[in-house]
Amino acid sequence: MGKREKSSKRKNRETEVALHKSIGDKDGLDVVEDLSEPTMGDKLANLKLEGNDKALNHENADISLPAKPPSADSVNILVKQALRADDRTLLIDCLYRQDEKVIANSLALLNPSDVLKFLKSLVPIIQLRGAVLACSLPWLRSLLLQHASSIMSQESSLAALNSLFQTVVLGL
Repeated sequence: MGKREKSSKRKNRETEVALHKSIGDKDGLDVVEDLSEPTMGDKLANLKLEGNDKALNHENADISLPAKPPSADSVNILVKQALRADDRTLLIDCLYRQDEKVIANSLALLNPSDVLKFLKSLVPIIQLRGAVLACSLPWLRSLLLQHASSIMSQESSLAALNSLFQTVVLGL
């Protein structure tokens, strides 16, 4: 039994490898291997270590900074998002902000249609009673003080105002 002849695919592959070795890189540049250069694995490990150090420093920086109270702009944006999405949970989260300046400034930025939506959203929340009621009263007070004329000018607000009145009369 003699030696078997190599298949033609394997012969082609061996000649391609031989050609590439003799010609160099496909781009026509000779490849120079630098054995002192770190491998891709070493480079990746270094990047991960540096990234972890930066992440740790960033976490430490966050811990050392005092938490800023929410600004009226951010609370206003959250209120508008809650109203547009009919998200009662988000609205209640906003109501827990009790800084009078934040409340007043947030409500001052609302347009008349958002004011009416806010009033209509507050009525069932106020009827819940408990802690949510205590949190929503400063918001209701500020809303009525700032936007009474626009609320009264809209006929669709009468149902919400009537419901609010009945809630107050029946025993807040």
